Amino acid sequence: MAKILITDDSAFMRELIKDFIKEFGHDIYFAGSGDELLESYGEVRPDAVVLDIVLPGKDGVQTLRELKAKFPDAKVIMCSALVEQKKFGDEALEAGAVVCIKKPFSGNELMGAIDKCLNG
Repeated sequence: MAKILITDDSAFMRELIKDFIKEFGHDIYFAGSGDELLESYGEVRPDAVVLDIVLPGKDGVQTLRELKAKFPDAKVIMCSALVEQKKFGDEALEAGAVVCIKKPFSGNELMGAIDKCLNG
């Protein structure tokens, strides 16, 4: 069982992602913004983070850069409809995301990304 921190400004998306993940017995935590993620990461110490690119305030890529500066071992799955735009996916990977997935994604795609974070 792993700790997964879901960061998305949409409560609907947080719940949808939680529903995909909970079947596998993982502990799930939530953040609604990049600032909330940065505040809670050190306390939660998740095994993986699911991070949306589009967030209020600082975007997901900026949040990822700050997270990796403080916690270089953070394993992050970047997700967004914007991943289809190559620029955002490339920026996320350059900033340290393990993998980028495009919304809408299936439960299998999400679990494959989580497995990649947890098991390399």
